[in-house]
Amino acid sequence: MIIWIAERAVSFRGVDQAYEQALLDEALAGDEQALTELMDRSQSVVISALRDAGIGEEELEDLIQETLYQVFVSLPRFRRHCRLSTWIYQIARHTALTHLRKRRHALPTVSLMSFEDDDERPSPVEQIPSGDDPEKDLEREMVRRAVERLRPEYRDAVKLHYFEGYSLAEIAEAMEVPLGTVKTYLHRARAELRKMLGGGEDE
Repeated sequence: MIIWIAERAVSFRGVDQAYEQALLDEALAGDEQALTELMDRSQSVVISALRDAGIGEEELEDLIQETLYQVFVSLPRFRRHCRLSTWIYQIARHTALTHLRKRRHALPTVSLMSFEDDDERPSPVEQIPSGDDPEKDLEREMVRRAVERLRPEYRDAVKLHYFEGYSLAEIAEAMEVPLGTVKTYLHRARAELRKMLGGGEDE
């Protein structure tokens, strides 16, 4: 992986969209100076996004480098559907959330009652170490398997909302979909989970 160290403290602040696009064009055309400036400016966006997502200082540097690498290799695929700085922020946000989800890989013990038809941030789910309660261990495994069988977008929404405590607005931002779409994902996921786990239909 390329290790990128900013040559100077610059950002996209105060830079208009036309300049961003011109800088991108020059970088893609092989202008090393333009690429250096683009990556230098990207670093401040990346740092802000990672911190906004809750990344601590002890993990920040590694994730900065990981994100900048993703920006670098993804530049040719940028569709220019939004500002370059916004796109870079989204990449950093996605990198942060992926990292946090991997770090919180332990699946909590939940029951069908956890999948209520709520639209607010759920209460933190109880964490029960494996082996402390055989019935809870079995329940954990049943729920885990059911959730993994959901469509990817439903599965992601369920894990973020019920297992990691994200609000619907936070999920919408993380998944880059409208708030109403997140509600639809969760509603349909609850219906499927209740069918799979024998809890009946989700009204």
